[in-house]
Amino acid sequence: MRRNLLRLGRALAFVVLVSGIAIALQLVWPAAHAAPVYLAAVAFAAIVVAPLVYWLRPPDTALLRARITELESELEEREQQWNAKLNQIVEHLASDHESDLGDAMLEKEGARAEVRQLKVTVTELLRQLSQLHASPVSSSSGSEPSPDSPPSRR
Repeated sequence: MRRNLLRLGRALAFVVLVSGIAIALQLVWPAAHAAPVYLAAVAFAAIVVAPLVYWLRPPDTALLRARITELESELEEREQQWNAKLNQIVEHLASDHESDLGDAMLEKEGARAEVRQLKVTVTELLRQLSQLHASPVSSSSGSEPSPDSPPSRR
């Protein structure tokens, strides 16, 4: 409804403009007939004045506001997409880091277990060595043959 009123107002303004131009032309050329004067007035208004009025009119703020809203929503959507991608990358990096830490912890615990086993083995070997040094080996006792003597036949 508002647009129709605006169009009607513009049409009336154009008619008034053409009439004003026609009156001015008749004042300049009083001997001219009315029909050619009105045609000249319409042509002048259509060619010169109408584009000038179009370019001098204020911008349609509703369209500009709608475009601004559209661009802002598009920007927000792109920011959300970017943040989602960035969060996904960070999550992958964090999970990779956590799995690497888990692997390192497993290797560390495996190395500790190996060291404990080696300590037990070394302790056992030291105990056996101390037992060998503590008990004198006698070759004449006959209970145990010496390693250098030949085996006895019984």
